[in-house]
Amino acid sequence: MMLQLRLSLTLLVLLLCAHSIPATAQAQSAASEAANDRTAEAAPGDTQEEEKGLWDGILSSIVDFFVDESPETESDEDQDVQSREGTSIADRQDAQSRAATEDAQKSALAVSGAGAASNQLHRRRNLRQGQRDDDDMTASHVYQATADLISEIEILRNAMEVGDSPDKIAFRKHQTPTHVYAKSLEVMQKTARVQKRLGMISVEVGQIPVKSLTQIDLFDVVKTIIEELRRIKRQLIVNDDIALAPFVGGKTPSHIYENLLHASLLLDELVGRPATANDVYVQVLRVHDEMNLVASELGVSLDVEPPTVEHAKQSMAVAQQLVRAAYKLVDVQIRLGMDASSVPDFTLESVSSSDILDATNFLLAEIARIKAHLNIQLAARDSHDPRNMTTTDVFARVLLVIKNLDIIGEAAERAG
Repeated sequence: MMLQLRLSLTLLVLLLCAHSIPATAQAQSAASEAANDRTAEAAPGDTQEEEKGLWDGILSSIVDFFVDESPETESDEDQDVQSREGTSIADRQDAQSRAATEDAQKSALAVSGAGAASNQLHRRRNLRQGQRDDDDMTASHVYQATADLISEIEILRNAMEVGDSPDKIAFRKHQTPTHVYAKSLEVMQKTARVQKRLGMISVEVGQIPVKSLTQIDLFDVVKTIIEELRRIKRQLIVNDDIALAPFVGGKTPSHIYENLLHASLLLDELVGRPATANDVYVQVLRVHDEMNLVASELGVSLDVEPPTVEHAKQSMAVAQQLVRAAYKLVDVQIRLGMDASSVPDFTLESVSSSDILDATNFLLAEIARIKAHLNIQLAARDSHDPRNMTTTDVFARVLLVIKNLDIIGEAAERAG
């Protein structure tokens, strides 16, 4: 485009010159004649010198037009090159600035000493940032996660302005990963009830996996509960974040269980009530469903109708029968040649519905261990929705569990 423009201008200049040269000659001739009248005759070479100067000026203008390369006539490509070069210089300056900032940050970390480095190490070992190393997972990491879980519940309790925290529960020894998982499902169930209370889609509560549970399994279920609690925070527009719990070594499944038990009690006021006889009744039905799977594997059938209970029963009576059921389950494990569990030291002095619910978790965990021993991969149905059950109804159902455990025990003896 620029070349065409220049050629057009050149042709225009040449045309102008063709018309202007005769006119110039005529004007010069008239001027010469007038001058001759007033002065002496001019020299013969003067006219040629003037014409030569005119052509030299025209040629000089044409040459200057093609040769002159001022900044205004630079090509687009040249401008792009300069623009890229300018951008590269700016990029290099930005990179140098970032490098200087990173060096300053590194220097600040170095000055902070070994304490800061140790803290960074623990953050990597926390396994809470989406990067998990199964080989490094310990009960202490799961305990750390349960501490975070409790902190999340405390934030929700403050946001919903609930009452005082429940009393500290007694430490219970001899808990296994299976018992911990059963307790975590109780916490997840209460989390789901809070979500339903707020009109949210509730988390689906699963069952205890039929396998040898690891710390990874426990960590994953606790992490799921934490995410569901944070979903509740978003629903309530609560922007407070927890202070991540420090890593403390030497923890056992019993310590994890203690934290989950405390978390379960803290959730009661968010649910709007503590555990009821109806909640315990549902748990006992689940125990019976799991027992049916074991009985089917052993080739026996269980009774389905609970016995009639003539007089009203209190929580203490139910707790006593649950302890009997726990010992009978351990006896079944022995008859099957399993590594039998130890029955926890249930407190029977002052019994609440929460204590009874906790005892039913032990039964579910021990039946899960029996299913794993017998490689029963079937899942029990979970569609129970009884209403307005009483402590007496629970008592009758626990008596049915005990009766059927005797049937399973005899079948296990024959199978062994």
